[in-house]
Parts: sequence; structure tokens; C-alpha cells
Amino acid sequence: ADLGRLGAVDVSAKALKVPPDLRDAASLRRLEGELSAQGQLDLAAWSPILTRAGLPLERTTGQVRFEVGARRQTGALGGFELSAQLDSNGLRIVQQRATPDEVTTTSDAIASSPRAIEGIDVHATAHAWPETGDVVATVILRDPGGTLLQAQAETRLDAVLTRGVPDSAALQQLPLKLLLDVPERRLGSLPPLLRPAALRGRVAAHAELEGVATALRARVELQASSLRSAGSKEPVDVTADVRYAPDAGLLMVLGRRAHGQAQVAAASVDWQGELRRVFV
Repeated sequence: ADLGRLGAVDVSAKALKVPPDLRDAASLRRLEGELSAQGQLDLAAWSPILTRAGLPLERTTGQVRFEVGARRQTGALGGFELSAQLDSNGLRIVQQRATPDEVTTTSDAIASSPRAIEGIDVHATAHAWPETGDVVATVILRDPGGTLLQAQAETRLDAVLTRGVPDSAALQQLPLKLLLDVPERRLGSLPPLLRPAALRGRVAAHAELEGVATALRARVELQASSLRSAGSKEPVDVTADVRYAPDAGLLMVLGRRAHGQAQVAAASVDWQGELRRVFV
């Protein structure tokens, strides 16, 4: 279907056999073959529509490509599969500008300037198998310099799906596995939204989370090289390692001079017991 300036959407079917008693979402599991929809949206054309819908946006530009599908292949592992994919190109989203009663200083003007997401594009995919409850998803953020962040998540919804409408207690017991990777990047090359104004150097990070919402285990590793403030001439290399479990944890930080590797700071903290109870 041609949507004019808004974009286009195409729907296709392959060897599709639809159940005769198709009444609700559950009956879709008996679908055989493949049904998919793919399209492209021009966000500049959608901008006035989104604004009239009440979203706090001043302007949107860029292209978004998407594809959603449902399929069941005879003998396929997992049975019925749902999938979705989204890719952006030249994405720019500008927040609606705040209009204070009076702007008298430069700081007032800066404070009222809208936030903008620009220079960052998204690639996202998700796959779900309703019969087993398995769900996997990947999100990648990119800019002209390469990958900014890659996240992969897995969960299993079978216990929730068997109860019908999930309650908060059931959602808190969902098993979750999450991997986050931030490849090494120079801070000055980051998009404006992510770029720290007063720091120079390179950073990289890796994080792993696993468990359920009420009992997550996590490990975070951070590396920063030639890190310095904007006015400093003494860069340092910093490594940090955080390990967290419901009953214990460990934090280690080490700083060395970038030139000569002389140690300038070191800290190690460990604890026993449920740390979050200290803050709740």
C-alpha cells in the first residue's frame, strides 16, 4: 500500500493456511505458512501528525524500515514464531521546546533549548515462540563512528502466558538474561546527547545480568584509558569491576597514570547481605 509522502506498507503471504475458526490471538497459533508485513516510514512527513496527536515533539526526520511476521513451518523447532525488525536511518527527534514566561539570560535560553536525539540510529530485532514462551531480542545503537551499544536479552514467558493477564508478582518472577556491550570509543567522538562536556579519553564497558527481577545477579566491567578533565594534562587509566548478587557483592576500582603506569588510586569494597535493603 502506497501511503504517499508518509511511506509504504506491503503485506505478503506464503503457503498460508488460516484456521477456519479464527476468533482470537490464541487461535493464531494454528496458523500455517507465513504472513509478513514490511514497509518504510518517512518521519518528516509523520512529524505534524505526531505533534497533533499530543506527543511532546517539535520535529522528527529520518527513515524507518520495519518488518513484522508470523509463521509456522512444519517440523520447525519451537513451532509458531512471531518476529519483528526495525531499522532507522538519519534519525532525528527534537523535543518540544519549553517556553518560559521570560528569557533574560543566556542560561535561561540554554535551559529552554529542546533536547534532541540525533546522530544515533537503531537496529532492533525480536523473536517470540508462544508455544514455548521463549523470547529473544537484540538492540544495536550506531552512529557514523560505529556501534555505540549492543544489547541482547532473553526471557521465557510460558508461566505468564498460562495465567492469562499477567500480574505484577508473575512479572517479577520472569527469568531474564541480559548482555550489554559498549565497544571502545573516544569520548569526543560520541553524539552530542552522549558526549560529556568536561572529559576526554576512551571508554568501553561490558555488563551481564541474569536471574529474576527480585533476585538479579550482575557483573559490570568498565575500562577508561587516557581519561582526563578538559583542563588537565595528567591522563589516567581506570578499570572498574562490579559484581552483585542478592546476598553479596564486590566493587573494585584501580587508577594508574596513563604514562608510566604509576598507581594513583585503588579501592575495593565487598559486602554480605542484601544491599538494596540499605536504600529501601
